[in-house]
Amino acid sequence: MPKTDKDKPTSLVDQVVQAIREGIQEGRFVPGQRLIESDLTEQFGISRGPLREALSRLAGDSLVVVEPHKGVAVRRFTQEELEELYDVRQAVESLAARLAAARINHDDNRARLQDLMTEMQTFSSSGDVMAYASCNDRFHKLIVEISGNRYLSRLVEHLHVPIFRELSMRFMDAAARQQSIADHQAIAQAIFDGAGGPAEQAMSQHVQRSKALMGTLTRQKLR
Repeated sequence: MPKTDKDKPTSLVDQVVQAIREGIQEGRFVPGQRLIESDLTEQFGISRGPLREALSRLAGDSLVVVEPHKGVAVRRFTQEELEELYDVRQAVESLAARLAAARINHDDNRARLQDLMTEMQTFSSSGDVMAYASCNDRFHKLIVEISGNRYLSRLVEHLHVPIFRELSMRFMDAAARQQSIADHQAIAQAIFDGAGGPAEQAMSQHVQRSKALMGTLTRQKLR
């Protein structure tokens, strides 16, 4: 089972949802793969009731689909769906960056972002793609957290589709990784400066680039 947040105790269903979500993110469950109930109940040591509730929640998050007469499978996203997701992400996360700039000096926000940027630079330089991908994921979540807007946090949680973001990172070459870290540095610097407009613009440009990269990777897979 995945580790739980010490400040937010989770139920058994929460833990199963997170475990399957991480399995999708890390490639253990791939798009189109059927999720067999008997296998999952054995893997997680749970009964069918909690498992079905967990799968229902994942279906609500658009990570799995219920296929008539076949069961549950990891969802495949079309190119059009991915583009729409990135369009909404661009709007939502750009707003989060602008709000974060206004709150960067609240509590320990500045220190947390500085620490993460140092970590991200380290992994970018080392060439550890998966570690960098994890930093990338945490960077976007931290910006939303710093924004202080709970509704944005909920929206982004549903909009992020980890498997596709991680896929883009795995296949990202050195030049693309350098562009990514440059984007993150521009976003972070604008937030550190308390400059809402530039932070919003930098985040918007970054998500646009991510969308273009994902489009390229998806088209390559379809060839």
